[in-house]
Amino acid sequence: MPAARGLEFIADGVLSEAISRAPPDHFVIWTGHAYSSWQTSLRSRALARITEVGEPVPLRELLRRAARIDGDLGFDPDTVRSGLRLHQGAKPAVYLLVERNDAGDYTAVTDIPYAGPAFRRITRGAVVLDGAGRLIVEGVRLPTSAKLTAAQRPLAYHDVQRHPSVRPEPPAPQQEMGSVPRSVGASAPNRTPPAAATALFDIHKPRLVEDAARLSFWRNEDLASDRPRALRDGDARMRRRAMLALPHMQPLATFAERLRLARPGTEVPDFDPLDGGVNAQALFLFEKPGPMAGSSGFISRNNDDRTAEATFQFMRAADLPREATCLWNAVPWWNGTREVSAAELQEGADSALELMQLLPHLRVAILVGLRAGKIARELRQRGLAVLVSYHPSPINRAAAPAKWNAIPADWARAKAHLR
Repeated sequence: MPAARGLEFIADGVLSEAISRAPPDHFVIWTGHAYSSWQTSLRSRALARITEVGEPVPLRELLRRAARIDGDLGFDPDTVRSGLRLHQGAKPAVYLLVERNDAGDYTAVTDIPYAGPAFRRITRGAVVLDGAGRLIVEGVRLPTSAKLTAAQRPLAYHDVQRHPSVRPEPPAPQQEMGSVPRSVGASAPNRTPPAAATALFDIHKPRLVEDAARLSFWRNEDLASDRPRALRDGDARMRRRAMLALPHMQPLATFAERLRLARPGTEVPDFDPLDGGVNAQALFLFEKPGPMAGSSGFISRNNDDRTAEATFQFMRAADLPREATCLWNAVPWWNGTREVSAAELQEGADSALELMQLLPHLRVAILVGLRAGKIARELRQRGLAVLVSYHPSPINRAAAPAKWNAIPADWARAKAHLR
């Protein structure tokens, strides 16, 4: 884990010049939810300077606050701006960068793929806060003590655009759902909100009971209809992103986000929520994400490529329960090239050892490919059973079909180590 960056001296001239370059119509809106990434990172500490919930804070004011945390000590304004931009792609983004238009509305400066705890996608130019002061964002938590006028209240649930992954109401397990208090703009007593629109979300709870039930329903539904290349479908990708909030995925989602922060400019896909997550007993370490993993956002046997399709079929042939497995890569980031340096491989090995600490039930690692096999010694030293197999890429199929066809039998050996 990288060391937290400390405060530094920021001269008045440096701060003034940075503030003058910041667009005066740019603001930041905090949803009131905790930033789930590494809490001592520079980005987390700088953005924590915003304490107002649901109110637009000028970007210039954020730069000033971050630069003046302790007298002349603080964070470099350019670094803060860069961190804020990166945060717009966080899962979820809870500090939303907006600009004020001529109509007085605050609109998103850039695409925000996973805004707030409901993981709503906000496209560039979409209204986040309208001129009447009404928040048009799912999952925004307002202070319960706030005395709001009708114009300041958030839109009613039926006015809030649903999360793109929400389909017509499925027959989710019956749960008693709480009513929406009239004091925050519910149109009628005991109004039942859509599960994706979780206003008044308690920041001390990772997910409402109703949301957890719905996400579990989606997961079971997708497992029942599991098929190769399922993630070519946009709705399937959105549902799976939402499932990252399930308990078995939260530590792994945080782990992947830490890797993104540590390697800016690269893509680190997430773990697949249909796999076992922290309950996995068998860790499959492939070599390096490919372009399709970056496209879907997941390391998954359901990606839309031939290697993923072969992985799906081989897992079935090996008769390995999906809930017992976890798929990852020896080098977990995609940097635009399939080449892997010795330094990258060593960094990847270090991250794999860190990942093991998040998998308390892990019993066996299957290293898929020659590069992944190079970290076998480090894993064995940790007391883990280690197997090695050929890589299921189409290139390997053409080069050595006998080895390629033997992959399911190699993977099936992992079953001997499962409980």
